[in-house]
Amino acid sequence: MTFDLQYPSNPWSNVSTNQREIYDPLLRDIFMERAIFSRYVTTQFNLNGDQRTKTMHITSLIPPHPNFDPIGLRSLWADASHIDSFERTITFNRYGGKVAYHEHDDLITYWRQSGQSLPGLNRIIRSGLGQHMVDTLDYLARNAFLSGSFALYGQSTGTDFSAISSTDKITTQLLDDIHLGMSYRNVPYASAPNGIQGNIVCVTSPGVIYDLKREASNNGESAAFIDIVKYADSVRLLNSEVGTYRNVRFVQTPRATLYNCGTITAQATITAPVTAGDGAPSTAVDGVKTVGQSAATHYITVSSVAGFSVNDILTIHTTRTNAYGITNGVDYADGTVHNLRVVSIDSGNNRISFDRPVMIDFDTDLGGGVYGYVTKGRHIHTAIFLGGADGVVMGVNVPPRLHFPPAVDDYESMVRISWDAYIGNTVFNPEVFEVLYLDGSFRVKGPRQ
Repeated sequence: MTFDLQYPSNPWSNVSTNQREIYDPLLRDIFMERAIFSRYVTTQFNLNGDQRTKTMHITSLIPPHPNFDPIGLRSLWADASHIDSFERTITFNRYGGKVAYHEHDDLITYWRQSGQSLPGLNRIIRSGLGQHMVDTLDYLARNAFLSGSFALYGQSTGTDFSAISSTDKITTQLLDDIHLGMSYRNVPYASAPNGIQGNIVCVTSPGVIYDLKREASNNGESAAFIDIVKYADSVRLLNSEVGTYRNVRFVQTPRATLYNCGTITAQATITAPVTAGDGAPSTAVDGVKTVGQSAATHYITVSSVAGFSVNDILTIHTTRTNAYGITNGVDYADGTVHNLRVVSIDSGNNRISFDRPVMIDFDTDLGGGVYGYVTKGRHIHTAIFLGGADGVVMGVNVPPRLHFPPAVDDYESMVRISWDAYIGNTVFNPEVFEVLYLDGSFRVKGPRQ
């Protein structure tokens, strides 16, 4: 079985049929339809049956060294070849989320009128809860891949995000360098669109795809980038696949962009508590959408708006880190991170409004009246090249499952549905994948950056 045919691995695949909940296929289906990074993660299940287990250990053998020196023609004994082992540890953590609806909401009415049937539940899952699960698993998978030790920064000369400048775009030479490294590491590769072995799968940002097509065109190789519409009918497409170039199958997702994680151009502190639902303007966004609730605060207050502009994508976060070479930089692994587009700035009052509301509370004083940070910096574009299975493994103690807690308000009106899972992602075979950290073209509204 080739690498790309192993993608259907999912957190429910090893659950026995007679142990599956009736709604498991609903969760699995939305996962298979919408997941990007998680599709390239292999799942390993904790088989000891103890859900309290915090870690799982997987041991593998190191084969003996092939000593090809000659042995004596009349030797009667031979030294035993040394066989050793190595161990990997997967740490389980609990993840989850919840949605709540009033009993008169259309989704709940339909579900109850259908006898709480699966079609009614499916509408609820697809309306928000299932996407929350997919997003959570996808970001965890992405972050695990980005923790891999085989990485190149820019044009292979840097060691962290501080080295990435506007000249560090994707090039054909970098693709060839990835192939060279994987060839020397004996990476098995995926199958090509024509069924021939030799392709790598790359998950990257729209900006990297844009830059690569421009580079190919400038080099007179525009025809070498094969769009998926030109694939043979029998080719199995990957989620969000856009084409093939230089024996690399490209999958495109904005989540491969680490917004504002590079060199910082402006940063301000949030100086007043922010409640979930705040931050969107009272006027229609782009003249079309009235976003958020009328009673919400329609801005966030910061220490300064200097350096920020309308249509900037800014990052709102509570954690700052130096780990990636940027002093007080954005930590892409911070679960509070919001990347929002600026739609208006009140310079006199240091207030910013965004195209969408902030979706969690930023109301904990981090010290000195600071409730979080707003950062503008260089976007770091990632390109994760996958040449074999088991690069990242998800250990599954308890697969994602749904919960239906009873209504507890006085009128039993609020219907809650939640999900949780006990899982852990870890780099398993670091040799089979490699990450490029790049600058890239970017545009949401206004001129291309």
